[in-house]
Amino acid sequence: MAYDATAFLARYPEFATTDPDVIGAVMGEATRAVSAEIYGDRAGDAAAALAAHKLWVSPAGSSLRGESDELDMSDYLKAYQQIRRECSPKFMVL
Repeated sequence: MAYDATAFLARYPEFATTDPDVIGAVMGEATRAVSAEIYGDRAGDAAAALAAHKLWVSPAGSSLRGESDELDMSDYLKAYQQIRRECSPKFMVL
């Protein structure tokens, strides 16, 4: 599924107060970072999770974070990494 700002907000409503233009820009950046050849049907999900992480660690996400939240490992990044593990080619070197 391809995500625009509306679809992104349906999946991640906690970013409802974020400027839709910022969401669109970050989604564009995340989409370029996610290869459809590797992620297949999950490319949109991976890009949205990566965009959510990028927004969460940015100043725009500061109102969503608690004081003790780690910037380098959000739930969004964990979701992205899970999708990446599921979609990455498996190799065995002998």
